[in-house]
Amino acid sequence: MHQARVATRRMRSALILFHNSLPEPTAVYFEERLKWLGGLFGEVRDLDVFIINLTNCKDKLESFPKAEKKSTGRVVIKRRRIPLKALKEALKSRRYQNFERRLKQFLEAPCVDCPEITARYEQD
Repeated sequence: MHQARVATRRMRSALILFHNSLPEPTAVYFEERLKWLGGLFGEVRDLDVFIINLTNCKDKLESFPKAEKKSTGRVVIKRRRIPLKALKEALKSRRYQNFERRLKQFLEAPCVDCPEITARYEQD
């Protein structure tokens, strides 16, 4: 989860950095989709980090009554199911499939609407 979130953040950073080198609609499309995906990954990852930190605080949790210890862990794990389900559904959605297809096309072909990039390909 962490690596996927980092990857989407890095791609968004690259798009922001090279925003002026890409056609406006292309840059906006990918920025919006990566923000959407990053949010989905981020919500699950944040709960993963919370669960890890919760297990690292075992000594402090030992002072809790037994019923509260069990319920705390269950609540967090149950709470994680909601964003995880949303993420899984998003990764199967038409929106994600279109994003994946367009990203592959973008990466495999030189940008015809980008004169700076196209000129560089022609020189090589």
